[in-house]
Amino acid sequence: MAEIVAAVGASHGPMLSIPPEHWDCFALTDPLNDELFDEHGIHRHYQELVTERATRVNGAVNLATWRALWQSWQDSLAALASLLDDAAPDLVVVIGNDQREAVYRDNQPSLLLHVGQELVDAPIESPEKVARRARSRARDLSEWAYSPARSSGHPGAPAFGEHLVRTLIDAGFDPSITDSWPGERSIGHAFGFVYQRLLTTREIPVLAVSLNTFYPPNQPTPRRCVALGQALVESLRAFPGAQRAAVIASGGLSHHVVDEGLDQHVIAALRDKDLDALAGLRPELLCGGSSEIRNWITMAPASHSLTLKIADYSACYRNSAGMGGGTGFFGWSA
Repeated sequence: MAEIVAAVGASHGPMLSIPPEHWDCFALTDPLNDELFDEHGIHRHYQELVTERATRVNGAVNLATWRALWQSWQDSLAALASLLDDAAPDLVVVIGNDQREAVYRDNQPSLLLHVGQELVDAPIESPEKVARRARSRARDLSEWAYSPARSSGHPGAPAFGEHLVRTLIDAGFDPSITDSWPGERSIGHAFGFVYQRLLTTREIPVLAVSLNTFYPPNQPTPRRCVALGQALVESLRAFPGAQRAAVIASGGLSHHVVDEGLDQHVIAALRDKDLDALAGLRPELLCGGSSEIRNWITMAPASHSLTLKIADYSACYRNSAGMGGGTGFFGWSA
């Protein structure tokens, strides 16, 4: 029976891995971004947001502010990596999402578990990556944090994967499974970031749980994410093949448009261990990059038996439209 010894929520956006002196790489693409949603979940155009937000956010759009935030993010990532190292798990569950890296529209499950012996982390150029590179230097500058220079394999957790599948089916879920990413595809940015920035000191068996956070119409609701997280905790505690488990949520918080109100609501619910508040979030608020908050909601039940040790949140604005990231690093341990 596995004891949950750590839970982590970590943002993984490209600004974390690009020094602020190079954030001009976003200047050409931000005005063309068609995944911009305001605090009401309404699709907006860049110039509309500039008109509404510039006066409020322009004071934070400067290099000195960016440098201070960026350094704090590096410190928090290092602290989370140390927390995980100290917790010494022998099994890690990573909850992330795919952005047309391993999963395409031809087969888009709401919930996908990687139950193979090995997770391949490779510098593979998906059509989505190629398109992003063509639009901006941001992907080139941040790629080191998402995938290795050479292909590598990491140990999977097939025994726990099969155990979790049975638990989820008993709980009324219908998970999809794979033992390898299809075709010439790799694990994707959400999972690669965890390897490159958090699990850096030793190889630990990982079960990758991929949620379809981004793409309608089959995104899991916040309430469903809470139930999934509860079933995951139950499954870990009943699994005889591990002693110490950690659960990591990769992604979030609000982006591409920063929504501090949404972020603070989620953070307060995490601090208060209030699953009802998380389950009650309106799905239409979890659009675009902010959809990755679903990963944190799914992680939340794993944190309930633990103590919050690391709590770092900042809202970083990189332009007058209020784009950037609600950036969070939270860690719980025994």
